[in-house]
Amino acid sequence: IEAASIFQTYGLCTIAVNEDTDGSDLFWNVIGYDLKKRIPGCADVFIVTPEQFFRNPQGHISRFGKLVRKHIFKCRIRLTVVDEAHFTHTCGLPRYGLDAFREAYGQLDDIKILFGPAVPWAAMTATATHQILKTIQEKLLCPNYLHLRTTSNRRNIMYYYATHCVPGHIDQPENFACFLSSPFNLATQKRVLIFRDNMNATLNIATYLDGLLPSEYRGRGIVQHYNSMTSSRYQSDTHDSFTKPDGTCKILVATAGESTGIDHPDVEIVCIAGLPSDITDIVQRGGRAVRQIINSGLCVLFHEKWPLSIDLTDYGLKWTGDITLDSIDFHSDIDRPRKQVLTKYSPPQDRAGLACVLITKHLFCIRLFIALCLRDKSPEALEYTTPFCCSEHHNTFNLQSFLPGKLYTPSEIGKKASKTSKKRQRSKPMRDLLQERLENWRLNMHASDELAAVRPVYYILPDPHIKILISKLPFTIQSGHDVTMLLEQTWSWGQIWADKIYRVIARFDREVEKSCSAEYIVDSDCDERKWAEVLERDKEVRERSAEAALNSIGESRLGEIQNRKNGKARMVLFNTTNV
Repeated sequence: IEAASIFQTYGLCTIAVNEDTDGSDLFWNVIGYDLKKRIPGCADVFIVTPEQFFRNPQGHISRFGKLVRKHIFKCRIRLTVVDEAHFTHTCGLPRYGLDAFREAYGQLDDIKILFGPAVPWAAMTATATHQILKTIQEKLLCPNYLHLRTTSNRRNIMYYYATHCVPGHIDQPENFACFLSSPFNLATQKRVLIFRDNMNATLNIATYLDGLLPSEYRGRGIVQHYNSMTSSRYQSDTHDSFTKPDGTCKILVATAGESTGIDHPDVEIVCIAGLPSDITDIVQRGGRAVRQIINSGLCVLFHEKWPLSIDLTDYGLKWTGDITLDSIDFHSDIDRPRKQVLTKYSPPQDRAGLACVLITKHLFCIRLFIALCLRDKSPEALEYTTPFCCSEHHNTFNLQSFLPGKLYTPSEIGKKASKTSKKRQRSKPMRDLLQERLENWRLNMHASDELAAVRPVYYILPDPHIKILISKLPFTIQSGHDVTMLLEQTWSWGQIWADKIYRVIARFDREVEKSCSAEYIVDSDCDERKWAEVLERDKEVRERSAEAALNSIGESRLGEIQNRKNGKARMVLFNTTNV
């Protein structure tokens, strides 16, 4: 797409080089350089993924990687431009115990040495915090580089940024029904871009929203999903359908691929679903709104409840009451996670970056906070042409009034029922035993999961969800559907895991709860004094009943009736046990 745009705009022959590029001699002799004949190819500009400079995991180097190491070709290079240069820091370096996501970005300084000092380098980014700028300077730039900058502020993005705490799990598709116009009207439906860093979730959300459309509009591509695992043809068709003025796609649910380097001419609403890892993700994704129209746009961050309860002292902030902007050191790593050492099993609560958590807590102006994060001290940094700056000025801002549909709010009846059910729970020893069984089951499932390398263990069953499950009274969870509803999980998650979890709990209830020993009963949630009162009342009732029967029918008649009842009871016992 970018290669075609450069050719149409400037008339320069532009070639995109990636893992799918033709590796034949004919192609590279015509496009790159014919080394045997010493004839330059026709390409003026190469748009290259950084991985093409280095060896792949199998130890092979690409045709382009071999070509740029030839002196005769290197002599023709006049300029190297690194677009989205912040990736050098966010993707190219190991961070807090995690491996680099795209290691090649962090090795571009090797290519700078390969090309030599005669080739100038330019680094382009709209989102450079102090830490990111240090990495760019070290990896890409010369000591006396020229720094040209303009404001990162988008004045026409309305409520830059608004936040919304969703009820339940972020992947509940009901949370996103608010982006469909109600009643639906194709002519007036806003163009909406929803970002979610979960490939399964993008498909599930898109499928759910498409199912909400009137029957005549379903399956026509009005709502689509986009991720890196789909085919190149599908990606191209979907992108065109969403970005072209006459495209049929009105709502696109996408992963990070649509967040950088792509113009979306008339997107009116951007939704970031789930807390991103850093502030650059928020700015890059929010910046997809209203890029080529004069109208105002909306960027809203949907997040779960847990960021609101995070203690900011976990990030090293000194808690002396209200956190102010003056108390934050913006020269430090503003995106540092809550836990300083992470693993691939670390839950989102430990990975959450400081900047993103601060935004959810409604402490100060979001526009000003982002400007400080990005070192933007220009006069235009805080300007806005929309009715509100953001949602944090104690004004009359109401997110609902700027959405085409209604925000999802579960019924009050459901809330009351859930509160009531939490009052009584399993005994402490039984909770510990069931927790151990669920944790062992989770480890076994993750070990056998084909997607274990990219799907962490907490995706299967997070620790907070285990706490919820073990607290329920025995035999109250009757099906996999009960598990899904109790945990407020998504339908797709339930299809994979809910029945399996139910079977673990049901087996525990049958095998352990029914045969628990006296020490568990003693430690149960039952109040012994109340049980004593109940039994005493029952004894009194039986004694009064026996006395009344004796006075009414006489002692001999009462004895006959009791003997007959005892005989029937013995017969039932014999038929049941054969003893």
